[in-house]
Amino acid sequence: MNKLLIVLTAVLFLMACQKEKEVMHTFFVGGYTLASFNAEGKGIYSCTLNSTTGEMTLDHVFENAANPSYLAVHPNKKFLYSVNETGGDQPGFVSAYKILEGDTLEFINEKYTRGDYPCHASISGDGKNLLVANYGGGSVSIFPIQENGALANLSSVVKHSGKGPFEERQEGPHAHYFGPGINDSSAFAVDLGIDKIIHYRIRDKGSLGIKSATNVTAGTGPRHLVFNPNVKTCYVLLEFNNKIEAFTYEDETKPFSRFQTISTFENEQPFYSATSSAIKMHPNGKFLYTANRGIKNAAEDVLALFTVHLQSGKLTFVKNINSKGKVPRDFAIDPTGNILVVANQETGNLVSFKINQETGDLMATGFELEIKSATCIKYK
Repeated sequence: MNKLLIVLTAVLFLMACQKEKEVMHTFFVGGYTLASFNAEGKGIYSCTLNSTTGEMTLDHVFENAANPSYLAVHPNKKFLYSVNETGGDQPGFVSAYKILEGDTLEFINEKYTRGDYPCHASISGDGKNLLVANYGGGSVSIFPIQENGALANLSSVVKHSGKGPFEERQEGPHAHYFGPGINDSSAFAVDLGIDKIIHYRIRDKGSLGIKSATNVTAGTGPRHLVFNPNVKTCYVLLEFNNKIEAFTYEDETKPFSRFQTISTFENEQPFYSATSSAIKMHPNGKFLYTANRGIKNAAEDVLALFTVHLQSGKLTFVKNINSKGKVPRDFAIDPTGNILVVANQETGNLVSFKINQETGDLMATGFELEIKSATCIKYK
């Protein structure tokens, strides 16, 4: 009897330990909600991820949000910001929310960006400003963040100029990304319409000054940018030709130096036959991932996996991985680096993948979550 009791105690202890190892993380999902976008989303979703198993649950929906297509969570985890991707008769704007207990949202305020169809938002390196890219306006906007999380009045807006050779999409500037990098006072705008990365410095009180610019290959449509946490390199995703251009850099005052161009497909695709959508670096800096959407005659789209040389930053293509849906608009890696969740916009499903910590390979966990018209995932 004593032996049986000892065995049962040991089993319960092991089960308890296993339970303790499970780590839960909150993530928010934004997307399109307006009928003019043929959207079916309801607003901003609050979800929970089990970072051990990849299981996801939908906890709350904040429905009073118009086209919250891109989100940014403040580093203090107290506030969330969204672009509201509207334009024309309804000028583009951004919204601020307080993250309440239980990860519900409370609206704080909203501000017009003075640019149509804002499509990207991020927090400056010092946490003091919201950075916004206006796709339709071809401009970038900056808003100081107050102590209570509210957005102060627009402190600076800069409109880009020029056009690119791909007339269908590059008739004028289209800022697609505006984010921090290198140091707390620098920020970089990626403009799809003019094939440039524009280097900004954030001055006192949130004013912007242009310090330099980097050209990417003409007609390729740069979309998003990530910096390497280990060496002074960065990577720009090119939407139209589904490639990455890798650069070394010194600081924000000088153009970046390109050292590599590499396809995001195992078998290179014809120009504009698919469009790349997102690029993310694993927290360990050893792996880089991208998403490719709209592959012709394909039932599902793909992610791409690259390894990153730890000294040079050079990329090596490893493989394409099925995204388990159509139009993987965005994906995000959880804070533990263990799970990648992809948002398939067209098929309306979020899919989680376990990340092999040695190779970077992805294996579907079998867990999915239905969220229509999802375009952005951000962890708290």
